[in-house]
Amino acid sequence: MLSRDYRQAPDTALVLEGGGLRGIWSAGVTDRFMDLGITFPYIIGVSMGSVIGASYVSRQRGRFISFLQENLRDPRYMSWRNFLLEGNYFGRRFAYDLAPRRCCPFDFKAYYATPERLISTATDLETGKPAYFEKNEGQLSAIIGASSAIPYVTKPIEVNGRYYLDGGMSDSVPIEKALRDGNHKAVLVLTRPRGYRKEPYGHPNLARLWYRKYPRLAESIVNRHKGYNRTMDLIDVMEDRGEIFVIRPERPIRSNMLNKDLADVEDHYNDGYAFMKKTEDDLKHYIDR
Repeated sequence: MLSRDYRQAPDTALVLEGGGLRGIWSAGVTDRFMDLGITFPYIIGVSMGSVIGASYVSRQRGRFISFLQENLRDPRYMSWRNFLLEGNYFGRRFAYDLAPRRCCPFDFKAYYATPERLISTATDLETGKPAYFEKNEGQLSAIIGASSAIPYVTKPIEVNGRYYLDGGMSDSVPIEKALRDGNHKAVLVLTRPRGYRKEPYGHPNLARLWYRKYPRLAESIVNRHKGYNRTMDLIDVMEDRGEIFVIRPERPIRSNMLNKDLADVEDHYNDGYAFMKKTEDDLKHYIDR
């Protein structure tokens, strides 16, 4: 149950970082947003951030944690068996068709009826550059699937005649895109503690061999750390100036793509929710100033 009717934070973007199952921390944060009745006119997500953003826009509090509690250990959701049989570690048909119908059905009507923009970030195979999809720009499962299609273990996803992989390869935290689009303020939900920086990619030859048909994509993978670290430097400066509001874990999140420990998942969800609960007055002050 929501504590009150929804109200939008004016002129404020919400930016949701990805990070595989680290996104469960972000789900705790956005569920607290829903309890407070707060949403944003402009939401942009990357990878798992797009998944979390979709349930947030459809007003389905608790949907993602319920989905994982029901399906995390089901090999049809994620397993190397899936990868061997269909080329996808995450079972696309199970994740986007079977499971949503069986557990926590997605509310498509609410998703398209709510006024918020949701932009999902993906990486174009041909150019290696980011592509940004509005929520009504194509089939939802394709847009969200493209944004979260992890390199190597997921087949590229077609959207409107072009193919895409995970948006984190080209724009891990699209704060600059959010500001270019005219938002005066931004709230960022990140999945790494402050100070985290990516090391140079350790397998450049593998990327160039695996994606030899898409050399620009391979270079985006190899050089991802440069763009990520530059963005983190920018975020730290803007946060220190009070220009943006950053929500991020105080300790590293143990959950990752291969972690099927439900206790870890629930712990991180609860940690995200609790962190937002103690930070909500600061957030309200930032939004209302």
